[in-house]
Amino acid sequence: MDLIVSDRRTGEFAAIEIKLTATPTERHAKTLAVFRDRFGPRSTVGLVIHTGAHTLPLGERLWAVPISTPWRDDPVDQGSGIS
Repeated sequence: MDLIVSDRRTGEFAAIEIKLTATPTERHAKTLAVFRDRFGPRSTVGLVIHTGAHTLPLGERLWAVPISTPWRDDPVDQGSGIS
């Protein structure tokens, strides 16, 4: 696990793995799954950040997300006016 991001107010946190792969699999989220199971609902999400182009589910509350996601320039929701 590379990062743990916590919310001091609620005690919840997210765990992050960074992988140099364009094809993430459930194997890449193994440590995140152990962490999730150990801490239960306090562990809100586990993310595998990867070099590929797609967001993929890897298990319960586990996702593979492209490294480019924070820099996307497409609107989040065109109908709401949020971009």
